[in-house]
Amino acid sequence: MARALVDHIDTRCRLAGHGAWYGEMNERHGSRAGALERLGATIVSTAPNHTLSDLLGEPVRRLTLVRRLPAHGGAEVGGVGSSDP
Repeated sequence: MARALVDHIDTRCRLAGHGAWYGEMNERHGSRAGALERLGATIVSTAPNHTLSDLLGEPVRRLTLVRRLPAHGGAEVGGVGSSDP
């Protein structure tokens, strides 16, 4: 499901003439940052996000991510530190 969503966002951004996109996502227990990086996103910022879950003892982090679109037009799979331009 995540791959399909990333592909859709990539396509829409490419059609609009953009070379990258960014977004924000909530994360509990470190469950999403690694998956986002494997899909080619770079986490550029994290911050506590005070939500109802936080009040119930489940801290939530807000992740800000950036994804540069692959030059070849296809899906890119890789993480932070990739040597590909």
